[in-house]
Amino acid sequence: MIKVWQSFSCNNSAAYRLVARFPDAAVAAEVAAELDEFLVAQERVGGYGRRSGALATLARTYGDPDWLDNSSGELGVFAQDATLVVYHTMCLGLGPGPAAFLEDRGGTPERASAADLQLSVLFRVDPTGERDDEIATLFAALVDGSLKKTPWARFAPANVVWFRDPKTIGLCLPIQASGVVAFKAWLGIEDAVYRIDQHDDRDLFSALAAARCTSCNRKLGYLDPRLYDIETPQLMCGCGGLYELSTFYSP
Repeated sequence: MIKVWQSFSCNNSAAYRLVARFPDAAVAAEVAAELDEFLVAQERVGGYGRRSGALATLARTYGDPDWLDNSSGELGVFAQDATLVVYHTMCLGLGPGPAAFLEDRGGTPERASAADLQLSVLFRVDPTGERDDEIATLFAALVDGSLKKTPWARFAPANVVWFRDPKTIGLCLPIQASGVVAFKAWLGIEDAVYRIDQHDDRDLFSALAAARCTSCNRKLGYLDPRLYDIETPQLMCGCGGLYELSTFYSP
């Protein structure tokens, strides 16, 4: 007996993002500003006119006229240090156009994905501690699952990693590309160091959360070259103990 059946499926739109690495922060910022000019110009066109707008011209130049298809969501771009992110909040994929544009300007684009970005943040502990307490309370609630909504997004992220010690606070969380600006505004710490899709930070922060002095069992203070004028990461304790990072963490 032979059975034949027919099934149907649909393509679901999603938020897509593309990450590209540049030689330095200045180049990434320049390219982001250039691409943003096209996006602003395209916004002014709107509707059916999007096929003749500035971004449409850019898409055709890079052999990807479908770049604008399913464009009911937000198309945006931002740079964080030497990393640039292009994102669309509702589409079927970004296509080859954005990657070709970024590569042409000296970037190294990674594969476009519908997955969230992994955002890691490092900043020094505030001597007053009030803001630090608020941040620590919120992230502790994210870890134990008691928080369902955050100040920067409608839904609370899962798989959050964070640590707080006498010197530094580190946060690592999944986040949609379109929410990065809102998160930075909520955090409100000007000298915080951000990294995007640097997955080694997740393992590092997990190790730092558990690091204790072998003499007095107190929480160790973490000194990172990204925040302090040192060449290599160090861990120190109030009792005078000094440790190499490799004592607790090996990448």
